[in-house]
Amino acid sequence: MYLVMQNNVRDYDDWKPVFDAGETVRRRHGCTGHEIYRGGDDANELTIMLEFPSREAGEAFLADPELKERMDEAGVLSKPLQARFRAFQISSHGQCCDHSAVGRPSKRVVASAAGRTSIKSSISKPLAQSRRIQSP
Repeated sequence: MYLVMQNNVRDYDDWKPVFDAGETVRRRHGCTGHEIYRGGDDANELTIMLEFPSREAGEAFLADPELKERMDEAGVLSKPLQARFRAFQISSHGQCCDHSAVGRPSKRVVASAAGRTSIKSSISKPLAQSRRIQSP
């Protein structure tokens, strides 16, 4: 399960070391990785994607009082917007792969071009087991 949080921070350079020091909190709840994106117009506007083994693990992370303490210490200015996702379909260069019946992604790269987000993934089961779908 992916937990996506959007925050505005006072200063990224002050926020980042506090975020890094919070690795123990993320690991305590089973977080297996994260990605940080900075706003194109405002470098203090952040989107953070965290990967958890389950929705329950992500919810436990959000409920941990230490998370709020660290966010306050780091200079988070706004209540974070939150969304939860699971990998379902991944598209790249005109080909689309349905991952709904395949193992969960183990690695992904997100790139933005012309305002569109493309997600590529390696998965825990061979790609040949997924259904290939041709994009229009």
